[in-house]
Amino acid sequence: MKKHVSLIRWMGQTIRRFTKWLYTLRHIFVALFVLGNSGLIFHTIYGLPINLWTLFNVSDYDQINASFLTNAPYFMLGVFIVMSSVGLFFRARISWMISFTLMLINIFYTAHIHPQQTHNIHYGIASLILLFMVRKYFSKSSVAAGSIFALISVITLLLTSTYGALYFGDGFNPKITSLLTAFYYAIETMSTVGYGDIVPISEPARLFTISVIVSGITVFATSATSVLGPVVHSGFERLVKGNSKKMDRTNHFIICGLSSLAINTIKQLTERKQPITVIVSPRIQQAAKDQLEGLDVVIGDW
Repeated sequence: MKKHVSLIRWMGQTIRRFTKWLYTLRHIFVALFVLGNSGLIFHTIYGLPINLWTLFNVSDYDQINASFLTNAPYFMLGVFIVMSSVGLFFRARISWMISFTLMLINIFYTAHIHPQQTHNIHYGIASLILLFMVRKYFSKSSVAAGSIFALISVITLLLTSTYGALYFGDGFNPKITSLLTAFYYAIETMSTVGYGDIVPISEPARLFTISVIVSGITVFATSATSVLGPVVHSGFERLVKGNSKKMDRTNHFIICGLSSLAINTIKQLTERKQPITVIVSPRIQQAAKDQLEGLDVVIGDW
């Protein structure tokens, strides 16, 4: 009887530990669930009688099938969902925001362009609800997530600029009639180089060019800030403060606050050369910088 009870208890503990382990990995399941949306998108596209790869063989805008242009943005939406899902594996907050936005776009786009794909719509709604339920769990910020956001922004702008240049091709001198020329014009306009070999002569083309220039400056500035900002900040901080020595917080004393008793305790422990970590609030840290100088300080509540 005792062996039977022990076996049941062991099984219960094992199940609880396994459940707890699965709960700590919930961000992976969310990422895989969101990734499933891209699979449905690709399945829908490749199930249609349109070959997306003919995009790279187009030499004239008139040769492009209108139904093909309808599905090219849908294909890129699937690619963006794949890229944002990568950030969800790292619990990145910015990837959660991008994924949530892409789910909204996916639902409305599918309902408008492919209303017959009801399973895509329902799966997208389920993904949106799931992302909303676990929103507090995705709270990390990282350079990797910033890089993903920057890459998505650059690719989106590049595709929009290329297709736009091809669409307004008659408004340029010389006319833009090939995809390669449109891609070249998009790159030189986004980077604000402007060699002057292709000039917008119609008002729609000029307005389009202005939008690409403004968007290019904004996207490149945002991308540089999100990717290079943390690196530059940490380098500048090391330059000003020098290489800070990390405190070995093992077998040490923790002092909370800076009361008269705490200050006296810090003094006695310092004289005995004992390791100390002082926890103070931001307000106290600003008011007692001199007293905290040279100590291992943690800013926060206790």
